[in-house]
Amino acid sequence: MTANEFKAEYLPHKLKLYRVAFCLLKHSEDAEDAVQETYVKLWGIKDSLDAIRNSEAYCTTLVKNISLDMLRTRQRKGYSISIDEAVIPSKDSPAEQQMQAKYQLKVMMRWLETLPSVQRNVFVCRHQQGLSIKEIAQQLSLTEVNVKVILSRLRKELKEELNRYE
Repeated sequence: MTANEFKAEYLPHKLKLYRVAFCLLKHSEDAEDAVQETYVKLWGIKDSLDAIRNSEAYCTTLVKNISLDMLRTRQRKGYSISIDEAVIPSKDSPAEQQMQAKYQLKVMMRWLETLPSVQRNVFVCRHQQGLSIKEIAQQLSLTEVNVKVILSRLRKELKEELNRYE
């Protein structure tokens, strides 16, 4: 299967795959990671995809299984923190929760300082400046695919870093 055939057959399912992953994972970034991993796996077996009769059903099953694996990994490794949750809660929150959030923020800032400049810039552009993938790619002279891969890997690393200090 050529790259153009792959794009024509499998990329139109992206929105549905995202919805399936989001329903299971409840976090947009994790859902994006699951969809990206689905496409990476599909590309890895592109030569055998011609035998698939219903590409949409195949992709949906694959993203569902990847999402379930991500949930199992979270439970097994004790992942309980998403990047969105690693912020200082409101002053109405219990003191213990505020202290934990401040500690998580310190861990995240130390981790951020250890990153290579390109990765740090991608992370800051996305999570502190709120730029889109396309805007980040243009600003940093990267491809959108590169930005997505970097963000996916950084989110995974950050979750592991935060959970290491729990």
